[in-house]
Amino acid sequence: MMLRANLWGWVMALCGLPVLGEEAGLIVCGAEEVYLIPHREGVTKKDATWSWRAVDSPQIPAGVKGRFATADECKSCGDKILITSSSGGVALVNRKDKACLFYTTSKNAHSGCLLPGNLVAVASSFGGDELRVFDLAKSGAEPVG
Repeated sequence: MMLRANLWGWVMALCGLPVLGEEAGLIVCGAEEVYLIPHREGVTKKDATWSWRAVDSPQIPAGVKGRFATADECKSCGDKILITSSSGGVALVNRKDKACLFYTTSKNAHSGCLLPGNLVAVASSFGGDELRVFDLAKSGAEPVG
């Protein structure tokens, strides 16, 4: 992956705000991995300063790990990263220790958003477009309501 300085504004517009603080960078995801790369021209995956994969997460049951084979969105939520995968996985991961604080499955999950009341909304598109809402205190549970 090669980022040119003149494209940086477009990348930021498409990807949202960068991760700030002691480990600044841009969150990138693809296939089964989420990683953080520095803000500079010419960076590649080998320059990653942080990475996460569901297969390495002890908090995610073995039968759910494969649901993260095609991560398609990863967004910074303060000191956490919200990850969705079109393979059907959703996770909220603590950046500092890589602990999975929440996981669930949602067919063809494309995007997620933290909501007030300890909830997460997930946009899915399998058999029709759906917006599913989950309780962050109940990993692996069915949607609320």
